[in-house]
Amino acid sequence: MKRNLQYNLFIKGGQFYEPKKKNGISHFWEHVVFSYSFFKSGFEKFLEENSIEINVETLTHCIWCKLTSLDNGLLNKTRKLIKKEITQPIIDFNGFNQEKRIIKEEISFRNQLPNIIGLNEFYKIVFKNSPLENPVVGTISSVNKIELDDLQRFHKNFCKFPETTEIIYDSTKEKINLLSNNIKEVPPIQIKQKTGTFSKNKNFSSKAIHAGWIFTNSTVKERIILDILRRILGGMSESFIYKHLLQKLHIIYSGNAFLDHYNGLDILFLQIFSTAHQRCLEEIKKLKKLLTESQVEQNLFKNAKQVELNYYKYPDSSIAEVIGIEFMCTGKFVSPEEKIKIIESITYKEFVSVRKKLLAEQPFILVIK
Repeated sequence: MKRNLQYNLFIKGGQFYEPKKKNGISHFWEHVVFSYSFFKSGFEKFLEENSIEINVETLTHCIWCKLTSLDNGLLNKTRKLIKKEITQPIIDFNGFNQEKRIIKEEISFRNQLPNIIGLNEFYKIVFKNSPLENPVVGTISSVNKIELDDLQRFHKNFCKFPETTEIIYDSTKEKINLLSNNIKEVPPIQIKQKTGTFSKNKNFSSKAIHAGWIFTNSTVKERIILDILRRILGGMSESFIYKHLLQKLHIIYSGNAFLDHYNGLDILFLQIFSTAHQRCLEEIKKLKKLLTESQVEQNLFKNAKQVELNYYKYPDSSIAEVIGIEFMCTGKFVSPEEKIKIIESITYKEFVSVRKKLLAEQPFILVIK
């Protein structure tokens, strides 16, 4: 299982991606899962051979389980482990009990989807009235299919993709009968079928792994943490991060942490596993402590000063002194040479109220002094 790290091999959402094989054909995914079980089955040796250190305990969060390459015994052990771990929040900030409750309900909803519609097709799930300000979009596919959004993002020129079936889940409506196999009896879910047929097999979920993604609340706090990691990685653009992921910092990110430039998708907490970058862990701890102090949230975006930031150099100031938040316009990134538009002064309430509008404009950085 030894691999050459020169490949730009990066670890994504519990899966390996290796850009080139000997025959010159791209190899999309090797299905693996980050869990205790998998570490006993060979991945530990791979890490050892390549001098990569990893904290096993953190890796059972945010798992997208499509395990076609693992034997049934390991698969079943992994499924049990995931069911135990899946409801734990990724970042445990104070004051989000209501959001966590809804998040857990949505996780339960996702885990029961196979009982409602089966997993024979690709689906887009839109969560309305979620803790997120915008709907959360995800996909569920069968165990034997490659995930649609990931393929579209990484391999646009290699495959033709099926259309998706859209499912809308509104957490504010009456409680869903998650075990119902009759779609008409589930009023909060609106299903628009574009292709294929629904599976009515009651036992389908027992044959498939469907842990889904954990969507935490996409708060300003998590966006700040993401931005800090981006600066440590040394660049602004997604492509830059992907290209240099293992060259600059060994990290694992789960689900769709960078998908669609913050377009309503949750930002999942990035797990850092390189002890060579202990400073990053320490800074994140400082930031989390800072952001849980009283009145910090309300005053977070006051008194921002006009400053130019060079994203190729990590700021000398501490995270508590300088925090950058990056907003992407649709499909565009600002090159490192360009100057960043700075908002001189904006309050937290103003920031929240204009956030959606800002997504369609040029990126900017807020700097807190």
